[in-house]
Amino acid sequence: MSLESITLTNEQLTTMMVTMEQGKLIPNPAVESIKNKRLPIKLQYELRKIFNQLATEFKFLEEMRQETIKRFTQLGSDGTPLIVMKDHVKIPEFLDKLAGCGITELDKAMKGEFVSAETAKQISQATDNEITADSIGRVALTDSTEFQAAVKELMLLNVNINLPKITLDFALWDDPKYDVWTGIEMDLLIPLLNN
Repeated sequence: MSLESITLTNEQLTTMMVTMEQGKLIPNPAVESIKNKRLPIKLQYELRKIFNQLATEFKFLEEMRQETIKRFTQLGSDGTPLIVMKDHVKIPEFLDKLAGCGITELDKAMKGEFVSAETAKQISQATDNEITADSIGRVALTDSTEFQAAVKELMLLNVNINLPKITLDFALWDDPKYDVWTGIEMDLLIPLLNN
């Protein structure tokens, strides 16, 4: 009898590998917690092997996601992506410094509209980095409908991990030499378990 191998969608993979904290994606702490649990050696080995392969798959997915973003990113006349500056609300405080710099998109930047990354860099340099050139995480897209369709297609693709699903012996929880799993950790493991 062959064991069922692990198959996830890229969306499930992403949920498993990262979480949102204060508006930023961070590695999912439940993964590290699971990897560091006191478990039987065979189970710990299987889990770490699975999570290492998932990390490799997630890295590839992230590369594809970034390529998709680049493919649909609208570029300014200078060839850099059009962005909204994170610190655009600070610009009026520095108008005296910025007035003689010849920054053509200054009005747009001040209104929180899309400007070239080069413009953001010029504003940052002119204010001695008091205003960062960082984006709020948004870029102008050439076609947002096509972009959303491409990302949806990417996230619904299946990832096949050529490793068998794991079997958990819940009797382990009664053994004091092994750690108990939290509900969050169990939720994370569901796609990896044999039925």
